[in-house]
Amino acid sequence: MVYNSNRQILEEIRRGWGGTLHGVPSRRWNWKPAYALIWTNAAAARLILEVAPHLRVKSTQARELLRFQNHLRACRRRRDQLGRVLPLSPRQREVRESFHKRLKSLNRRGPTLPHSRSAGSLRHVSRKVSPEYLAGFTDAEGSLILAKVRIIDRWNLQYVPRVCIDNTDRAVLEDLQRDFGGILANQVARNARWKRGYKLV
Repeated sequence: MVYNSNRQILEEIRRGWGGTLHGVPSRRWNWKPAYALIWTNAAAARLILEVAPHLRVKSTQARELLRFQNHLRACRRRRDQLGRVLPLSPRQREVRESFHKRLKSLNRRGPTLPHSRSAGSLRHVSRKVSPEYLAGFTDAEGSLILAKVRIIDRWNLQYVPRVCIDNTDRAVLEDLQRDFGGILANQVARNARWKRGYKLV
């Protein structure tokens, strides 16, 4: 699922990769209209297989979803004499629920526990970052702004161009900083239940 307020970009992605495009109600009246491009079932599995080698922040989620897809392929659903699909066995429900809980844990918004394997950076392998990856990451997580600042020993305001990228995965921002520079800072979470955030400027 990909969210964005730029419908044209999502339509271009859909032309190349399929999916279903939906309008998403805005949570606030003054926000831009939002859209979601969604892939399900086999289409989602094909997409994940293609993009998984390039993912960093969500690489663990991708691996789990591909494991789930392999599990589905390995176990055939039972049918009755009329060809109707029979209910899942208790064991199958248990296995699928465990996958569901794992993905839910990886995607949780709250703070990551120190012993949790859900922090992607625990197994992070540093890699060179391409300009194409930086562009996509900036489109998704970044801001291009003209900041207005007052320098102490000057009367006039200064207008300073800035690129800011926010994320909860510090290791990925460290890779971006190593290859493209910038200042990496901690960012205070606006909600105590959120994960710790970081900003690369």
